[in-house]
Amino acid sequence: MVFNVPATWLTASQPAAKTPKPPKGSTTNAQTSSPSPSTTLCAGVINPSNPMVSITKLTFEAFWKSLLPGIERGVMNPYPLEMDYDLGMIERALRPHFKNHDDWRQLTKRKENEPEHHLKDDLLDIVRRCLSWNGETFHETTMLLQVLEAIIGKQAGEYHGWLLREGYVIPVSHLVGSDRYRVAWKYNLLGEARFAWRFVEHCRRNGRIELFYGEPGTGKTEKLAERLNASGNKGVGGSAQNASAELLEKRIAALNGSQRIKTIYGGYDFDPHDLRENVDFIKRKLFFVDEFGQVSCDAAGLMAMRWKPGSTVLLALGVGQNMPVGPGRVGEDLLEWAGKNAMELPGYVPQSLTKNYRLDNPQVEGIVRGFQAVGRGEIPVEGPGLKIVTCQDREEITEKVISLGKKLKALCVLPTRYSASEVSEGIADAENYIVEQDFSDLNYKQGEKLIIDNPCTKAMKHGWRNGTEVEVVQYTSRSYNADATILVFGPGNASAVELNQREVSRKHARTGHAIQGMERPIVVVGILPSRPADRRWLYTAISRSQEECYIVCTEAGLKECVKKDPKRSTLLPTLLDRALAAFKAVPEPEPVVKKRAHKAKKPAATTG
Repeated sequence: MVFNVPATWLTASQPAAKTPKPPKGSTTNAQTSSPSPSTTLCAGVINPSNPMVSITKLTFEAFWKSLLPGIERGVMNPYPLEMDYDLGMIERALRPHFKNHDDWRQLTKRKENEPEHHLKDDLLDIVRRCLSWNGETFHETTMLLQVLEAIIGKQAGEYHGWLLREGYVIPVSHLVGSDRYRVAWKYNLLGEARFAWRFVEHCRRNGRIELFYGEPGTGKTEKLAERLNASGNKGVGGSAQNASAELLEKRIAALNGSQRIKTIYGGYDFDPHDLRENVDFIKRKLFFVDEFGQVSCDAAGLMAMRWKPGSTVLLALGVGQNMPVGPGRVGEDLLEWAGKNAMELPGYVPQSLTKNYRLDNPQVEGIVRGFQAVGRGEIPVEGPGLKIVTCQDREEITEKVISLGKKLKALCVLPTRYSASEVSEGIADAENYIVEQDFSDLNYKQGEKLIIDNPCTKAMKHGWRNGTEVEVVQYTSRSYNADATILVFGPGNASAVELNQREVSRKHARTGHAIQGMERPIVVVGILPSRPADRRWLYTAISRSQEECYIVCTEAGLKECVKKDPKRSTLLPTLLDRALAAFKAVPEPEPVVKKRAHKAKKPAATTG
């Protein structure tokens, strides 16, 4: 259904305002014209001084255009560079700058089996990473211009201008309320805009969104399982984490139900970094998302566009845990904003879960009190189930984590992939040689337990996903060759399955994000100085333990970790405000009453 927008709202919500000038070196195209109807949503940007030109109906497309500044795409907008820059060329250009710009190292790092970024252009993907690297959805252009200058030299300004005209990079200073020039990556802004619009529309147009939120142990997963089971397991959706998907599946089975829980990408049928412009809703009555706090802004936007109008949506949010790997903080932004505007959202039903059922067991009270203290920014103290092991330096921490991990058969949690890999290999080696640490042989041994990591075709064919445990069939030389294989037994498998070595990893240690949604009897947390080692990471790590938790750290390292409280600047609250203003300015639609067609009565049969 489409609603006309009153001129009063159009003027009030998009006032004429000066857009801060781009930094020196950026260029604009003087030749302009109206975009063709076939161009993407980002083309055909309106002039904010005359929003009536583009906003004539209350649709998402009109809302999206109302957010964009008065920059129009040129008639001729040729690509300014004469050559393509692949990832190898880019890395070689940036490497001399790593000493002075340590953050730049992340720009060219890609995980094994990382999904294709869909841009088909490595330089454009570097632009995306520059505007997404720290999770914030808008940035000053300083870093972006410096990186471009390091890669393409004097053409950086011209290329930056091309990015603006093509709409890949969008000025957002007018949304931030800042005089300084700020920009956003198109698909980050588009994701937040999509989610803001659909959330408000759903809550005000006969839809229902239920948000279960609370700390670990308050029964969010159980609540979600009960609702899905009551619906006959007909809900569409998934979890943001593989481990929590598996846990939710088990909770449903415990209620005598049966539903295969996918990740949100499988459940809502889209890919990571999906660039589609048009998204159709799914014809179902019930949707759900587990680990909603781990959903990045681009994924949240695509997901929300799939909700059928008038349907029920169930969201489970763990408060205070890790922020998403990708940009944004949609879950906690929404919780804060909706709490202030609940009266304007008739379809929004928040449910705060406050009782922590883990405290029913006094033997783990120290674990619960420990992560609660960390969440408040306080140093945890030892208690039932929680031990703190103090070390002198990084080397001792690593050795102690390996020792405890081997002795207790514990899950070890480390802040970085490198430190997790180091501990995993140390434990695997110690188990085989009965010594604390010996890196003489890191090959895969017969009977060694591994986990699936980034499954490909063969693993997925057997229903294996991230976190599934498998067993090595025979001694196999470890290789970084892309074609290297390994034979494994899976859960309940009598025959061996050949996998690529990149699909498996040693199971002893994980990073903070990898264990999100996971639960283990014994957890060893190694606090090593690094960017990810912050309050949220420690809160999540401690809360994964069911029976015992060991924190291995230096005194200074523990204090620094708890002190670090990461923040993210996002545009979602502003976009939610604008979406709500749009719908409040338009009268609610009259309910459509379907009239029943009256069939003509047949004349009574006569008897003669």
